[in-house]
Amino acid sequence: MYDVDLTIVGAGPAGISASLFAEGDGLKFKLVDKGIPCRFVEEVINTNFTNLENYLGLHDLTGTETAQIFRQHLTSRNIPVANEEIINIRSQENSFLITSNKGEYTSKTIILATGTRPRRLKVQGIEKFSHRIHYGIYEDLSRYFGQDILVVGGRNSGAVTAIRLKEIGANPSIIEMGTTSTAKEKYLNRLSEFQIPLVYNTTLEEIIGDEEIERVILKSNKQIKTATPRAIFGCIGYVPNNELAKMLMLKLDSQGFIDVDRKMQTSLKGVYAAGDVNGGCKMIAAASGEGATAEYYANGLIRELKCKG
Repeated sequence: MYDVDLTIVGAGPAGISASLFAEGDGLKFKLVDKGIPCRFVEEVINTNFTNLENYLGLHDLTGTETAQIFRQHLTSRNIPVANEEIINIRSQENSFLITSNKGEYTSKTIILATGTRPRRLKVQGIEKFSHRIHYGIYEDLSRYFGQDILVVGGRNSGAVTAIRLKEIGANPSIIEMGTTSTAKEKYLNRLSEFQIPLVYNTTLEEIIGDEEIERVILKSNKQIKTATPRAIFGCIGYVPNNELAKMLMLKLDSQGFIDVDRKMQTSLKGVYAAGDVNGGCKMIAAASGEGATAEYYANGLIRELKCKG
């Protein structure tokens, strides 16, 4: 067992930003991620039409290019990312006992930057078609060239997903349960240019088939309709990765996002949270700033604990 001043969980923009400041402050810290650092950035900015355009100093970059720059920044500062999964966290006096699949150690403070994941569709029959249910453009989907695709959700993520599918040669259509779309005007304009249907007041009720989707049942304006998509893409929002927050019994809001104050302090002293896991403004710039803020106040607490010790 060994001790660290700070454990940062999640190597996205918030976690990476926190780690850069922690390195600059001379802290003994650990940056942990069970997956690929900045993978979410690479996945979300997934079309030439949605390149990074509003991050100060970086612009007109794809998600892959942006993620590579962030990873290179870590490398240039010799900051490693521990590829491990945290299994348990237990609060102790002035520290936390952390157990991962790689071992056990104590940490004076913690920053949770665990982000979000796509909300899963809950539809009758969906469990049989996991190979045809997707939640974003995260892989080579050229196999859907010329195929009809159903996109569920007509907001920004649904519009962007449909645009990307059209770019790779698929035939997407979008259904939205609401009466309007809150997607950006430029996305809606591109949907119109590509002649991608966006149907309102429509929900996916059931998926029918054996090994492949034979047809889907849709409810549109109280009428039942059918469609025959090859695959379905769910774009109905995101839910927080709050499992560790629940383990620590942190205060959450009604949607499960972590409650924090202006210092990124959670309801438990010594635990901070930054980025999308807090809800609110889900932007790279906001996440980076929150990561820096969380480290700043965590560092203050670490200094205070060291003086008392």
